[in-house]
Amino acid sequence: MSIQNVDIPDEFMLGETYEISMDYTRPNGCYEFSDFIYQVDFNERTVAVVDAVFTDVNCTQATVQATVSFDFRVTSSEDYVFRFYQGQVDGEDQYLVVEVPVVE
Repeated sequence: MSIQNVDIPDEFMLGETYEISMDYTRPNGCYEFSDFIYQVDFNERTVAVVDAVFTDVNCTQATVQATVSFDFRVTSSEDYVFRFYQGQVDGEDQYLVVEVPVVE
């Protein structure tokens, strides 16, 4: 699913836990949040929202705005870079990139 907006702190403190929330649009009412794809590469995090599709129910065909979140624990004093999946353009994955510094 394509993430449109992210609510993430401007800075982190080492050892603290923060809620990071994401807004995205479901194509219709047959889609339901299932999980995150969450990849770690040192202090870089790539995040995508995964929905399940239920075809055996009577669903609204209107798009549905949704918000999901996860808790993130800061375990490094180095800055973090988050890459939130926003879909594809011309076959290339697009990401909203947010760098969050860790302060003391």
